[in-house]
Amino acid sequence: MVIIFSMGPRKNVSFYEGLVPLLVFTENEYFLEKFRLGAQKNLNKASHFNIFPTLLDIWGYKKTEYNQFHGVSLFDNITFPRKFLSGIMTVKVIKSGIWQWNAIPDSVIAR
Repeated sequence: MVIIFSMGPRKNVSFYEGLVPLLVFTENEYFLEKFRLGAQKNLNKASHFNIFPTLLDIWGYKKTEYNQFHGVSLFDNITFPRKFLSGIMTVKVIKSGIWQWNAIPDSVIAR
């Protein structure tokens, strides 16, 4: 899995920078079906923020243990707006807040 962040603090970041493909490869039929169903119900709703909760789900953590802090997995119904971060992602910058949330409008869909 590759997660792409927009590097460098800039104004007027294009929301297209947040539209990156996510590919899942598995030979496990159970997870193949879960990812297929999740992709169908969450088309144009998921973001990279759903990857970590998905891993927690796969590793057997209960949703009640992670949903509040980490959000929902790719297997769940995703209802919150898509966003991505831009800016230089260092610990110092993250603590200072010199990065920005970028919304992806619902009208923008993957092709």
